[in-house]
Amino acid sequence: MEQQMFIPLFKLLEEVKDTQRVHTRLLNNLLKQKEGVQVLTVPEGAVFPLNTVEDVEAMCAKLGDAEFNSAIVSSNLLFTSKSNCIF
Repeated sequence: MEQQMFIPLFKLLEEVKDTQRVHTRLLNNLLKQKEGVQVLTVPEGAVFPLNTVEDVEAMCAKLGDAEFNSAIVSSNLLFTSKSNCIF
């Protein structure tokens, strides 16, 4: 009877281990992709940091263009300090 109580726990543990294996593979694939990617330059027309409300509004308008938006996302912009952000 005691063993029957543990069967659902073992099944759940196996499911967790399977999920962890999948996540590990996905993470490793992402890390491999990142290692091979060169950091791109900021697209033309993008101005950082955004210091004024007008800067933010102008950037929002530019982000409406799908090509510009993709270029911003793929440029891997990393902000190294809060002084580079408007938050």
